[in-house]
Amino acid sequence: MAAYSDKILQEKLSLLQQETGKICITIILPASRQDSRINRLHTEKIVHQMTSALGTEYGRDADILTASLNRLFNQLDFERLEEGFGFYVSEKVEFMLHFPFPVIEKVMADRMFDLRDLLYLRQLAHPYFALHVSEKTAHLYAASLRDLEESNDAHFPFEYEDDHEYSPPSRGSSYYGNAFQKSFEQDTSEMQKIRFSTFMKQVDKKLGHYLTGPEKLVVVGARRNTAAFLNRSEHSEKLIGVVSGNYEMAGVYQLSLLVWPVMYAWLIEQMKDAIGDYTEKIGEGLAVEGLVNVWDAVAEGRGEMLLVEKDYRTPGFVIRNFNDHLYLQPPSRSYNILPDAVNALIAMTLDKNGSVKFVNNGMLNDHQHIALVTRY
Repeated sequence: MAAYSDKILQEKLSLLQQETGKICITIILPASRQDSRINRLHTEKIVHQMTSALGTEYGRDADILTASLNRLFNQLDFERLEEGFGFYVSEKVEFMLHFPFPVIEKVMADRMFDLRDLLYLRQLAHPYFALHVSEKTAHLYAASLRDLEESNDAHFPFEYEDDHEYSPPSRGSSYYGNAFQKSFEQDTSEMQKIRFSTFMKQVDKKLGHYLTGPEKLVVVGARRNTAAFLNRSEHSEKLIGVVSGNYEMAGVYQLSLLVWPVMYAWLIEQMKDAIGDYTEKIGEGLAVEGLVNVWDAVAEGRGEMLLVEKDYRTPGFVIRNFNDHLYLQPPSRSYNILPDAVNALIAMTLDKNGSVKFVNNGMLNDHQHIALVTRY
């Protein structure tokens, strides 16, 4: 899985937004992890169909686009695909993305790129850390989506060093000797607990060098160790979940399979919270729903946060040279066809400094699949 930071995805989004009005090719394809041959054959077919159509419609101007599509096809590793991937190509743009979530096939040459899968990927790529604690060591992993990278610096990995020497008392009489021995064992146990507590506090202190922004935290380890850490941590507001178990022999990939579901569950809760916030805005008169109503509000500059189901798509129409109103049926005046009016609405929202929040399919059934928190 490719590692995507928010900075990288924002840069790619900006590239796509700047190309509006030019020939923009978006190819989004689902992938099968079981059969790389089928993936290759289907992708080759789609690329061939697109390049043939470009040659017919644009002639020599299609040469650059065709070359870019062929390069991306040749760069794609069909043995290591996620659940989907995308090609983005224009005169100045040429890159691919891998998607760790199901995607719907889209093959389009339009005057704008399809933005939703990139935006959804960026939303899911919220930064987080995975901390693995054991009785002797603490390992920290910077994480994005399913990708983990272990920190290896002055702070982590961090080892617990109990180098204190515990000398048993000299023996006296058998009665007093046994009493002294039991007292020594009890004192040693208490001393070890104190030193282990200090170790956990040191781990938490070191963690503070990383949790400086929006990052979240998942803690992994045996229950007694994670509990010991959490009881002494000052970063409880960053914690989103705990994975209990002995995973000291687990590799990075195995750990990623454990922590990503925890992060994804938190992201789903964020979607539910956004819908809850929208519901509260209804009573304040700062909420609009339904595609046409939302379009009109965004066109007026009132859009603050657009909520939309990830795969909600529908065609639409706008009067030529005017986009202040959306029609779901062809108007009587000269018009432009929008193959995906939802994608055009997403782009318009961003252009007018609004934000876009995706929710999973079906979560906005009660609000016609799309809703808007307005500024006024």
